[in-house]
Amino acid sequence: MCRMPKYRKPPGLVASPSARAPTAGSVLTLLVILKRSLYGNLSWQYLFSRQYAEAEQAAQKALDLDDSQHWVETNLGHSFLLRGDLKKAKQVYREYMDQDGPKAKSMLLQDLDALEAGGVRHGDIGKARKWLQEQ
Repeated sequence: MCRMPKYRKPPGLVASPSARAPTAGSVLTLLVILKRSLYGNLSWQYLFSRQYAEAEQAAQKALDLDDSQHWVETNLGHSFLLRGDLKKAKQVYREYMDQDGPKAKSMLLQDLDALEAGGVRHGDIGKARKWLQEQ
């Protein structure tokens, strides 16, 4: 006869006597954070699938949920760049660099490299890269 091992709850699943149920506010906050991240990541994926208008919409939804997530602004700027609006892309890039400081320029350049490595091509990428390097 085969005996099944006795089931034991993992330690993380055992509620402590002092544990409280999550509040509606904390659950709502978590949902907003998740939606923001999902829309931000979706906008990045749309860039690689050459759905630039959708990338803009997803980035804007993420920023509408939480405009302090400046990394999403890069996707918004890239969506303008890849649709041929270099002037608008530069405005977004400038705002991002003003908010996030020295690391922002490096992040933008890395994004452009990643987009090109992923097969995304546009004549204005080189112009944007040159402009960023001069900043």
